Amino acid sequence: MAHGEPAEGVRVIVRLGAGHPELLGDLGRFAPRARAERMRQLATVGLALLNASAIARATPPLEPTAIVYTEPSPSAAEDASRRERILGTLSKEF
Repeated sequence: MAHGEPAEGVRVIVRLGAGHPELLGDLGRFAPRARAERMRQLATVGLALLNASAIARATPPLEPTAIVYTEPSPSAAEDASRRERILGTLSKEF
């Protein structure tokens, strides 16, 4: 722990007023002793979001890429076979 904090943890007293109606509404659903655990949960989730947001900002955006489809070129044998079929058909017609 930093700054001479006790090894068993840090005691935090939080006072919420009318400026935080969402938190007041959420914490009002819990018994007084369960509110501290709920505040720890909310703080953990908030910290995770802040860290994820910082990581997202530090990551460079992905470059757009183009997907180009090209048909595979025929092998020499396929090409010769095709040529023979075409020439055979042409010679029969004339």
